[in-house]
Amino acid sequence: MLAPMARRLRLMVGRCLLVAADDARQRQNVQIKLLSGEVADDVEHYQQAGFTSVPLPGAVGLFLASGGKRSGLAALLLENKEQRLNGLEPGDAAIYHIGEGHHLVLEKDGVARLVCQRLVIEASAQVDFQTPLASFSGDIEVAGTSTATDHLSSGISGLGHLHTGNLGAPTSPPIGGGL
Repeated sequence: MLAPMARRLRLMVGRCLLVAADDARQRQNVQIKLLSGEVADDVEHYQQAGFTSVPLPGAVGLFLASGGKRSGLAALLLENKEQRLNGLEPGDAAIYHIGEGHHLVLEKDGVARLVCQRLVIEASAQVDFQTPLASFSGDIEVAGTSTATDHLSSGISGLGHLHTGNLGAPTSPPIGGGL
């Protein structure tokens, strides 16, 4: 009498190997291979709210069998451990792309480190940077109008600098306006 119950308990949780993922549905469905070699199709892959990813075939994870029955499988915690970002410090959190290496790491002391080849920000209205200092190590291209209260070039103010006029006397400061 206890043997069937013990068997169902043993079958409730196990390890699995991802064969394929279908991300076209509202909840991602996967095909997994269970430790017994059994293949299960159309298994719902539960993911953390607000986060989603499509694991690569070969990812390992856990499966849950509701009531110990294989008809109600769910897959959890699928990861490609060979490509997992590692070497983080205690307390760090990261989001990473499987296979390509670009990632965002939230580090201690308020540092958010984004490593990528190209950053694209799409904002329909505006992008605001609320910081006392922004620093760039390369060139900056502006495709529109650049607006500033003042501009310093090699330590010289664009607003209050003077030139030597044709007759050797200093000119007046620049007069506002445009082209």
